[in-house]
Formats: sequence, C-alpha cells, structure tokens
Amino acid sequence: MTNGGQDTHAYARLCARLDLLILALCLTELMMHSMRQIRNLYAVLLCVGFAFPLQGAERQGNQAAHNKVAVGAIRWDAWHGNRGIPGRAVEKSLGPLKWHYRLPFFAEVIGNDRVRIDGSTQEIIDREIEYAAVAGLDYWAFVTYPTDNPMSLGLQRYLTSSLRSQIRFCLITECTRWLQPSFVERVVDLMCERGYQTVLDGRPLLYLAFIKQEKLDKFHDGQKGFRLLLNAFRAKVRESGLLCPYIVVMDAVPSRGRKWVDAFGCDAISSYATGWEQQTISYRQLAANTERFWERCRGTGAPVVPIIMTGWDRRPRIENPVPWEPWQKTGVNIEHYCQPGTPTDIAAHLRNALEWSKKHRDTAIAQTVIIYAWNEFDEGGWLAPTISEGTARLGAVAEVLVRPRLTDLERSYWVHVTLGSKPHKGYWGMQLPPCSQPTELQVRNAARLLTGPYATNRLYLLYHKEITFSQAKEVFSWWRRHCSSDVEIVPTLVMRTYDKSQAEVFTTEELRELCNFFRTELHSSHLAVFDVYPNRDHGPGLAILAEAFEKKLIRLGIQPEESIKLPFVAAVQDTWSGLCHGKTNTDWLDKGFGAETLRQWIMKRNETPYPVAWDLVVVAWDYKVTRRGEYPGYDDAARNMPLPAGRNRLAIRELLRTARPDRMAGFSSDLTILQANSVHVTHNGQARSFYETLKRGRIYDGYYAKPFAEIALIFRNLRDNRLLNAPTTSQAEARGSCPTPTTQKKE
Repeated sequence: MTNGGQDTHAYARLCARLDLLILALCLTELMMHSMRQIRNLYAVLLCVGFAFPLQGAERQGNQAAHNKVAVGAIRWDAWHGNRGIPGRAVEKSLGPLKWHYRLPFFAEVIGNDRVRIDGSTQEIIDREIEYAAVAGLDYWAFVTYPTDNPMSLGLQRYLTSSLRSQIRFCLITECTRWLQPSFVERVVDLMCERGYQTVLDGRPLLYLAFIKQEKLDKFHDGQKGFRLLLNAFRAKVRESGLLCPYIVVMDAVPSRGRKWVDAFGCDAISSYATGWEQQTISYRQLAANTERFWERCRGTGAPVVPIIMTGWDRRPRIENPVPWEPWQKTGVNIEHYCQPGTPTDIAAHLRNALEWSKKHRDTAIAQTVIIYAWNEFDEGGWLAPTISEGTARLGAVAEVLVRPRLTDLERSYWVHVTLGSKPHKGYWGMQLPPCSQPTELQVRNAARLLTGPYATNRLYLLYHKEITFSQAKEVFSWWRRHCSSDVEIVPTLVMRTYDKSQAEVFTTEELRELCNFFRTELHSSHLAVFDVYPNRDHGPGLAILAEAFEKKLIRLGIQPEESIKLPFVAAVQDTWSGLCHGKTNTDWLDKGFGAETLRQWIMKRNETPYPVAWDLVVVAWDYKVTRRGEYPGYDDAARNMPLPAGRNRLAIRELLRTARPDRMAGFSSDLTILQANSVHVTHNGQARSFYETLKRGRIYDGYYAKPFAEIALIFRNLRDNRLLNAPTTSQAEARGSCPTPTTQKKE
C-alpha cells in the first residue's frame, strides 16, 4: 500500500453493469435529472445495493473480449432544431399530437401540432452516452455528413464529450459523399480517433449505404470508378498506421448487396433497415422477416452483419413529406407500416441476432450486429428514451446485453500463502528470520472462509521465500486441494525486497523450479508478480516467468502512474490514495477528492489494451489529523483507520459507470494490508489478527471488520446474482463517517 500518486492521475470509464432492478431505477431517474444529479443518483443507488452474475477469470484486451458480439446502433442526427432543413422537417412531421408519443426525451411540446426538437447540445449528447452505456451498447454508427452540415453536430458533440470513452463509434457513409476528397480524408481521420470501433483484431469498421447504380454512373464513372476510389481510401487508411478497413455494404436486397461486395471488394453485407411489407404488419412479423433476411444474406455466401429492427413506421413522413424524399406523395401508402413492438419483443429480436451470430460464426465473422436505430424517431425505429416510453426499451436491451457480461467479473483477494502473522523474510530483507509453516487444517479453514462467506473466485497467493521451497510447495498444494475447482489459484511472487538493498529474492534456477511446479503440480493458468513500488526492474528472472507463462503474467499492485507493459497482459491496480481521499463519502464525491481521482485513473486505463481489476480497500489512512480526510503524510499501522462505510460501493459505482467493459477485469482486495494493520497491538494484536481468524476458521470481527464485511457482501452478491438489500445503518454510517476508534484489548 502506497500513496500512489495521490490526486494527479488521468484515467477513464466503463460501462454500466448494474442489476436490472437498479438499472431500471437509474434509467427512469436519468429522465428527470441533470448530469450532476445523475451521478449522485448512481452513488445513492449503489450504496443501497446491486447484483451481478459471475464466473470465469480470463479477460482479453480487444473489442471482442469475453467471446461477445459487439452491438452497435445507427445514429441519424437530424434533431438539431431550426439549424437546418432536416431539423425543421422532422419537427413538422412529428408536430401532430398523435405522434408526440415518439418524441425524444429532450423534445419540447409547445402546442398540439408544434414541437421543438433540439438534441444537439453537449449536455444532451452526454446524457445519451450514459443511456447507451448503461444499456450495454458497444458503439454508435453515425450517418456521416460534411463537417459544416448540422447533421454532423451529433458526431461533433460526441467527439468533444468527456464521456465518449463509455461507448465507441464508427461511420455509415453514402456513396455520393465520396466525390469530395475532403470527406474521404475526414473518414480516414475519424478512423484514427480513439474509440473507433474495430473488428477482427483491429480492422476499422465502416458501413457503406444507399448505393444505387444511377448514382455510381453519374458521380463515379460506374462500378469500376467507385472501386478505384475505395482502393485509394484503403491505401490511405493503411498509410495512417491502421489495418485495412472492414467495409460492410448496407442493402435491403441480399443478392444486390452481394453484387456490391464483389464489385467493390467489400467484406460483408447488412442493411440499413429491412423487413417491412406493403401492408400493416405486427412487430413480430417485422422481426421474423428480418431474421429471414439474415438467412437470405447467408445464402449469398457473403459474410453478414445482422440488422436488428426496432420498428418501421413512416406515417409521420407520409403525412408531412420531407424534402429529401421527393418521391413521397402526401398520404400515399399510409397503410404500409409496422405496429409498435413491446420492449420485450425488441429484446427478443436482439437476443436472436446474438445467438444467430454465435451459431453462424463462419458467416458472421466480424461478430458484430447493428440496430436500426438509436434515434430514427419519425421513421419508427428507436432505442433512445422517449417522452412516452421513457427508458423501457433500453431496460429491455440491458436485460440482454448487461446481465450476461457480468458473468466473468473477477472477485479476488491477495493473501500470503503462509498466512504468517509477520512474513518479513524475503519482503523486508533476505536476512530476516523465516515464518512458520501453516498446518493443512489452517489452510483448509482459510480456504473455506475465503471461498465461502468471503466469496472469492481467484486467490493471489504471495510467496517471497518466507518459508523453504519444499514447505512452500506443500502449502500451495494444500490451497489447491481445499479450494474448489472454480476458484483460480494464482501463485504470486515478490521479485525484489523492500529494504535498501532491493535484492533479488529468487535466482533464475529457483524461478524455473517454481514455474515448473506451478504448471505441472498446481496446473496454474496464470502467474502474478507483486510490487507496489512503481516501475521497478524485476531483474532477469522476469524473462523466466514470461517464458513459462507466456501471455499469462499479471502485474499485482500496479500503481496509478505505471503503464502496463509486456510481458504483463493484465493488472490489479492499487487504489489506496484514491479510495481513502475523503473523511466522509460526501467529501469523497466532492471535486478534487477521491472520486475524481478514481475516475481519472479509470479513463487512463480505458485507453490501454489491457484488462484491469481494481483494488477495494479495507484499511484507510488516519483521518483524525485532517479536516476533510486529506492524506496525513504518513502510513502508520498504529493509526490507520477503517475505510468509511459505503466507500467501496461508491467506488464500484464509479468503476462500472466509467470503465470500458473490455478493460474491466473485476474487483480485488489486498488482505495482506489488512493483516499488517490488524496485527498491530493498538488494533487487534496477533491473536485476533485477520490471518489468525482465517486459520481458525472464524469470521473476522476486529477493528477493520466493517469495510471488510462490505467487500465480502459485494463479492457474495456478485457470486449469487441477487440484489443486495440495504442494511439498517446508523446516521454516521449512512454518511460514510469514520468511526471513532475504540480501545482494543492488547494481546
């Protein structure tokens, strides 16, 4: 545990993973609160409780992590009020009272036949980002226009949002736009932006829509001319240091889509919208037609990106035709529409698309789907909150997207393999006396507690030669024997001492011997290196570990200012200075205190390719000497206090809101620090220290019991996927105030 760069680190976001009951409350309240109130609401709700399902441990650092299908939604941003012709046209088409039910949440009704619809402000886009992230969407596909066009305001506001890392983006382009060299350059530049959606290990995703032969002949000298233009574009993308773009043709006729794929050298087929009929149909019929469309696309032999329809009802445009559809005559084909689907129906259609994509991986090779649409309100396809439905559709989508993603969150603890009360040898120096070897009964008791009521699914077992090799091998084997097979044992080595010499703890031969034992006897999938000093050289032994555990090394205790570097492919981050900064939870949430620091750290990790688990804290610093819980300037086991009640839940709220799903490995807790502080005579003393309770098989009820019990309860709810009911708390606990230390019996 170190101060770890106190308040000065940059970082970034994730994806909301709230239990769906909590999620529904969040989404409903989002409709009625400012951005500041929204953040406070999340904090309150997560103080009350949450739940997540869980299993598994390994994470991967790309957009297709967790074997998941990336889910996108089309954005058509005509919702900019009177700034342009499209904005005025959609206000007119949705003006009549009978269409007000589909107005977006930011619209204003100013009369029975008049509305104002302007969602082009930064505040509105930020709220939309949070809605999409909470629902579990991976990316938006923006229909792309020139920079000076009001239709580009949505994309511009997204790019300037401080929340943009919560959802990625890609582009949908029309073939006529490609005439302009500046437009092509803009597409290349946007692909180089952080957060651009990729597939197949890094290929930028691009949708190509609204292709017509007459336009190709008029603007591009036919199909060959357009192919030459696309080839030049691909070359520019590669010159920018990116992989070749993955270009998906959007066409409602599969055979024609396949023709365009062959003609232009594109990669897959999809559609902007599909499934309607020349009559009134139900939503379920629309969904069934769309699912048959996937099969028809598959029948062409081309790769497919399935389209999901949320609806199709153009009657507002039929009654009040829009300027860019000159072929539409007022009232003609008014009976051709789809009846609204329920949120449950839409979610079922989405679920079918995900299952189809997984079943037909040879066809859906990009493992992504696209939803029509986020905000096609006047055409009848939307997910974004509306005045009438609120967030019902997003809640149903989250039922499909959010809940399954929670099944692989890590719940880990760090403990010494020996459970020694003061395991100093090899940590504070090589010349210190060794500690005692635990008995098998003591290890069994500890394993039962840690995997039972403390609900871990991964144990980082620290070893630094505090006992002999033969003893260590025996103890590691006991841990494996008494932990169930679904709990991963991660041997964790300290490579250098923490005294002035900073000596290497192991020789290269010793490391080879240990690695062989861990792989062949423990069957360990991963190995971790523990170090809370930033950027230390771990010596030549690191290469031995990297060879034995290729792409399986974890950096345990990484500091906020450190980068994760190969051979490490994942990390558990020390959060002490962020989680402790604030005497009360109100202080912690205030500007310049711990929540802001944690948010910056997350954002920084979001921009790296490696998954990170985040340390939940039991032991805080001394709050008695500062007014609002600032760092006192020392880390003293005699004076360190328990973390304020509810702080870890608030931290989880921030992590789940801000961290990218494919960068969030889960949660962890450093129990070596709990032992080091609880063993002090001013707190519990050796006989009642944390490790002693583990070895005896007794629940820890000492000085730091409340924050540790909070973490254990969080882990149990993660494991059991059930709502954590709010316990009865005192006013002080509800505020997250620090308890006044009581006199402990010295033993």
